[in-house]
Amino acid sequence: MKLDPNHPRPTLQRPSWKALEGPWNFSLNEAEDPKKVRFDRTIRVPFPPEAPGSGVGEPWVQVAWYRKVLRIKPRPGLRLFLRFGAVDYRAEVFLNGARVLEHEGGHTPFGLELTSFLERPLEVLVRAEDDPSDPEKPRGKQALGEPEGIFYPRTTGIWQSVWLEWVPESHIASLRLRPDLEALGFHLEVQAVGEGDAVEVALFPG
Repeated sequence: MKLDPNHPRPTLQRPSWKALEGPWNFSLNEAEDPKKVRFDRTIRVPFPPEAPGSGVGEPWVQVAWYRKVLRIKPRPGLRLFLRFGAVDYRAEVFLNGARVLEHEGGHTPFGLELTSFLERPLEVLVRAEDDPSDPEKPRGKQALGEPEGIFYPRTTGIWQSVWLEWVPESHIASLRLRPDLEALGFHLEVQAVGEGDAVEVALFPG
């Protein structure tokens, strides 16, 4: 398989994938119920709403809602996953109005399977919350007010790539590579899903 330099996760690239970067419906609304949210704006993912490139450019965002409608036909023998590179800080994902996933951590990837939802148009909603006053979460150098000195503008919501990927029933779910300096080698841990297939590792120069 030829590697795509634009793939957001080159260490586990699939031959069939689609980037969801670009315009999403958007709302600045602190509601917890998606039925109370009116998507009256557009944002360019994966720019955070504080960034000028997002098309929003709001300096202070605590809760943001995202909406994307997918129209995808099922593929026999394949499963479809939705992947998020990172969402800052707490994320909730809704499929056709039902909350199906919660994730906490502004720098860690996560995802979910969409295969069983492909019989009709699929509405994907993401609620992202980043409370700067919460002492339980890391803040780094994000400003509590106006950016100044060593404190930089805040980052809220989706700020890394979002993509779809098709995988077969038997597939590799995750890889972990640990170098071994004493042995001048490495240890590879593979988490596989499904049965019947062997895992083959190949090394290439360069």
